[in-house]
Amino acid sequence: MAYLRQINSVATRQSCSFTYNIDMKSNGFTLMEVMIALAILSGSLLVLNNSSSSSVRSIIKAKKVEQIARLLESKVVEMELLNKNKNFEEISTAEAGDFGSTHPELRWDMQVSEFPAPNLAAVALQGSENGENEMLLTILSKFSEHLETAVREMKITVYWTVDERTLEYSVTTLLVDYDAKIALQ
Repeated sequence: MAYLRQINSVATRQSCSFTYNIDMKSNGFTLMEVMIALAILSGSLLVLNNSSSSSVRSIIKAKKVEQIARLLESKVVEMELLNKNKNFEEISTAEAGDFGSTHPELRWDMQVSEFPAPNLAAVALQGSENGENEMLLTILSKFSEHLETAVREMKITVYWTVDERTLEYSVTTLLVDYDAKIALQ
């Protein structure tokens, strides 16, 4: 049942009269309304918690990848300095190691292999008609042969072991023997 009440109030010599309806059943929220509100609130908090924890994981992984990039860069510089002024016969073709106790979850390896030089003469032939410009083709062919003897490919890979998975990050650079002779015949 609804009751009708009248409130009279006096404010600065004026009389105001307010009339409102009071329903005895709507004095507060029902248990069902409170339970629905709590369910919505808990669902929202769960979504926020998951998104913030995945953001934290992403930040941690980004920091680790940045650290791996710095370690890769320093390892490349180290290997280039170690092999500076050496003939290809003196350079080790494979090495491996770790980064010590500071990074026990990381290890590295280095591979030096022959450089597969592109056949520049074949590329030049595609643009010419009827085998024109024999001299250019001969020069490009000799240059491709020289690249194969004067250049080596060095690939350094860092392996990161996380949760029984191994992630690989690699960088490849070229080693050049500037003293290699060009074969003219």
